[in-house]
Amino acid sequence: MTSLQAVGVILLVFAVAKLAIAGAALRRLNAHRAGVPGAVNPMTGHAKPWLFWAWFGWRIAAAGLALVVGLWLLVR
Repeated sequence: MTSLQAVGVILLVFAVAKLAIAGAALRRLNAHRAGVPGAVNPMTGHAKPWLFWAWFGWRIAAAGLALVVGLWLLVR
């Protein structure tokens, strides 16, 4: 394995972690909106709802970029 392939693997792990974080936040939001007892609204940590969606979108964008670059480094 070359050093570029190792960086590619690290980027793929990073992408999976970002997607897991965003997915957990979305599941918590859906549980809160469904009225599940004890479900915490993830938007309460942000001053405005659009800031939550900006945070969420940033996680998805970072995961997408890391996924594309990681795969590119692995197959080149």
